[in-house]
Amino acid sequence: MQDMILKQAESSLVMQILLAMLPLLALLVLVAFVRFWRAGFWSRQLSEGDGGPLMVALRKI
Repeated sequence: MQDMILKQAESSLVMQILLAMLPLLALLVLVAFVRFWRAGFWSRQLSEGDGGPLMVALRKI
């Protein structure tokens, strides 16, 4: 019984750590997106016309 409780607490701690890292990951993705946008990366790709599926999706925006 005690082993099961300890195992559950350990997995809960791991889940808490992972859930705490999700906002950080979202922030990093947002920062990367903004940096690429401001650097003009996507506008260069769109002007070349050879961007792949991501560029086709961005053209529709």
